[in-house]
Amino acid sequence: MVQQPTNTLPSGSSNHLKNIAIVGASGTSGKYIVKSLLATGKHNVTALTRDSSTAAMPPGITVHKVDYSNPNTLVSALQNQDALIITMGVRAPPEQQTKLIHAAAEAGVKWILPNEFGYDTANEPLCDDIMPGAQKKVYYELIEKLGGVAGLLSLPVKREGEGACLEDFANRHCYVASFVVSQKDMLDSVLRVTKTGIEDWTVTKEKTKERYEKGMARMRSGDYSGLVLGMYSRNFFPDGSGNHSVTRGLDNEKLGLEKENLDEFTEVAIKQALSGVTDSYH
Repeated sequence: MVQQPTNTLPSGSSNHLKNIAIVGASGTSGKYIVKSLLATGKHNVTALTRDSSTAAMPPGITVHKVDYSNPNTLVSALQNQDALIITMGVRAPPEQQTKLIHAAAEAGVKWILPNEFGYDTANEPLCDDIMPGAQKKVYYELIEKLGGVAGLLSLPVKREGEGACLEDFANRHCYVASFVVSQKDMLDSVLRVTKTGIEDWTVTKEKTKERYEKGMARMRSGDYSGLVLGMYSRNFFPDGSGNHSVTRGLDNEKLGLEKENLDEFTEVAIKQALSGVTDSYH
C-alpha cells in the first residue's frame, strides 16, 4: 500500500475511503477483489478498461473506457477516486502501470495499490532473483516520488481507538497469508483430499535451486510459465525469505481475515491439475 505525499483523508473529510478504482476488474485476482469490495457495502467501485476490451465486468460497478496512448482519458477516469488498485498480468506492458501512476497523481488519488503477486517484494535479494522484482521497485519509488484488499481499504484512514488504520500501511507492504505451509504439509493435504496413502504415489525429489534455475531458463527463452516455477521454487530456498510470516509478520488479524481451510483449496488445485490447467508449470 503506497500513499501519495499529500493529505491522506479522502474528499469530503471522511475518515474512510469511499470511491475505489481498479484496473483488471475482470481478471484472475481483480474479480475477487471487486466482489469483496462490493460485499462490504462501503465502497463505490469503478473499473478502468481499454477501449478495445470486450471482457464482461462484474455487476454493481461503474466502467470507464480508457486509452493508454491518451493520458487524459486515464486522468479523467480517476477523478474523485480515493484509491487505485492495479491488477495486471505479468505480460502487461510495464509502461501501462507507469502511466496509471502518473495519471493517479495528476487526478489527486491519495492511495495506490500497485500490481503485486507471489512473493515479498520488499526483500531485495528475493527480487533480484525473480525477473519482475526490479521493475516493481521502480513502481514503488515512482509512487513515493509523485506523492485482503477489501479489509484494508475499509479501515479508517486515521486511527479510531485502538484498531488498525490505513496510515499504518502508508508507504509499506501489507503482509497476509492464507496458509503458511511446507511442501510436506501440501503433500499431506493431497493425501487427505484424495483419500490415498503415500504408497499410492511415486514421489521424486529435486533441489529447489535446480528447479528455480529451470524456471528462470524458461523465462529467459520467452516461456512465461517459467515464472511460476521459478517464483515458487525460490520461495522455498533455505534462506527463509519466502516465509514472510516469520521475516515480516502477518497483518491478517488487523484486517479481520478469517483462517482458511487448506484442504478446500487443495481440492481446487487438484481439479485444475486434472483438467490440464497447470500442465505447463511442471
